[in-house]
Amino acid sequence: MLTANDLHHDALLVRKIKRMQQAEAREAEEENEAAEQAREEEEMVQMSQREVQRKSRRIEIKMSPSPTPAPPSSAVSGMSALGAYERQ
Repeated sequence: MLTANDLHHDALLVRKIKRMQQAEAREAEEENEAAEQAREEEEMVQMSQREVQRKSRRIEIKMSPSPTPAPPSSAVSGMSALGAYERQ
């Protein structure tokens, strides 16, 4: 790459090189800023998706039917005893 020391006698060319280098630096900085902004937006989307998933799980839990309690075992044995009594 040419530097200002290599071209000390051509001031126009030196200024042009400086402008080109500055433009390249600005473009690189803009690309970095755009990439950072894209990362931040992606993080926000992921956070929103996790929040939606959490809320939907809560809704599913609230809407799921509560399990019906099983009858006590003594009630079942009492019923069979009643059936045996009736058969006599």
